[in-house]
Amino acid sequence: MNLTLCMPELAVLGLALIVFLGDLLTKDGQSKRFLGWVCAAGFTAILAAVLCLPADKSAPVAFGGMFLGDGLARVFDVLFLCGALLASLASIDYLDNKGVRWQGEYYFLLVMVTAAMMAMASAGDLLTLYVALEFNSLGFYALVSVLKGRSLVSSEAGIKYLILGSLASALLLYGISLIYGLAGTLSLQGLGSWAQTAAMTPVFSIALLLMIAGFGFKVSLAPFHMWSPDVYQAAPTPITSYLSVGSKAAGFAAIIRLFPGVFQNQHAVWVHLFMVLMVLTFVWANVVALKQRDLKRLLAYSSVSQAGYLMIGVIAGTAMGLHAVLFYSLVYLFTNMAGFQVAQLLEAEGTGGEIAGFAGLSTRSPGLALAMMTSVLSLAGIPPFAGFFGKYYLFAAGMQAGLDADRFWLIGLVGFAVVMSIVALFYYLVVVKQMYIEPAHTDKPVHVPVAAKLALTLTCFMVIVMGVYPTPFLDWLKQALP
Repeated sequence: MNLTLCMPELAVLGLALIVFLGDLLTKDGQSKRFLGWVCAAGFTAILAAVLCLPADKSAPVAFGGMFLGDGLARVFDVLFLCGALLASLASIDYLDNKGVRWQGEYYFLLVMVTAAMMAMASAGDLLTLYVALEFNSLGFYALVSVLKGRSLVSSEAGIKYLILGSLASALLLYGISLIYGLAGTLSLQGLGSWAQTAAMTPVFSIALLLMIAGFGFKVSLAPFHMWSPDVYQAAPTPITSYLSVGSKAAGFAAIIRLFPGVFQNQHAVWVHLFMVLMVLTFVWANVVALKQRDLKRLLAYSSVSQAGYLMIGVIAGTAMGLHAVLFYSLVYLFTNMAGFQVAQLLEAEGTGGEIAGFAGLSTRSPGLALAMMTSVLSLAGIPPFAGFFGKYYLFAAGMQAGLDADRFWLIGLVGFAVVMSIVALFYYLVVVKQMYIEPAHTDKPVHVPVAAKLALTLTCFMVIVMGVYPTPFLDWLKQALP
């Protein structure tokens, strides 16, 4: 048993223990905001250690193959740790403003869902994958409802998320049970060997369909996205931002391991299923987003459409497609969390979540307006921001796969995605219009706490750097995943 492969996950569990003890040893009535800084420092230290780990291309395993310590797992570990770091910084002042008493439990759950997502990315069999997914989901059910004593919509969103998540979990588990009945193993390596010669029976097709439905819920592919708008709007904003990127990335980690990896020989089935979901996702998310007036709901539908872009790399099934998915996931992490951070600051000012609350922000707080414009233009894919190169890389991977494998329909799919990007530009520019054209309702500048300044500086810096000079990040991905 090679425990060194599990060191990042064990370090995160150690951080959870520190947070637990810090909460336990703090007297009632004392401020617990220091736990947010403890989490931020802990995630920073673990992130630095993971980045310093040498690349191991031998696909090492632990616990009898149940745990994979390969490059794919390490890339997703970096993504989850970055997201958890930013969520910790965003939570420090948010919880104080909302008067949340159970801050110890909040930060403990935040650390534990991070550990669960890291375990999902490293899962070497379906049982480990399912347990990690459930652990992650249960933590987010509680975090979404953390304002239950002060907000009825938070409680409602938590219940809705729990019910729909349980249904999706049941579909996934049923699909896994059918696969186990057919293959006689849950190991990804064993399933890969079996799938090379397995006949595509009706039961096998149903199992793949059920698993796609379960993971479709996790990554918010239409029509399994119905939970996203309500949960994103009602959940605490730091949790919404982390849920929108972390949970989605964990779902894509599982999809990448299973479909292009294990079930590669069955691509004729799952590729076309994902293609239908992708087209439906693009159409529904972008059309509905045009009518949104609440920023968090708009970003929710934006998050749904982003899942469609990521599916291009998965459907391509090439090394370039995989690199494009991982690069765009990193881009989306920093881009989306920057937008939610600005939304959180305006929410604290009492403007609510309406897009109209951003009116005249460029005159009130030019720095915040610039940060929000950086976020939405990156989401829209406008150069020189990282979202432009991320989408270009995904589209290029799709085009290359369509030419090399004579799958010309994939080229048409990329063309459709480009058209949907143009449609999405309209609702992103609505936010820019409010900030730079509409008159402000007040001249009072928006207060930006130290933790929020740090989070915004990190996110905007990464969005610009990854757009202007993406080469080091792509080289890192290619080194981790040749």
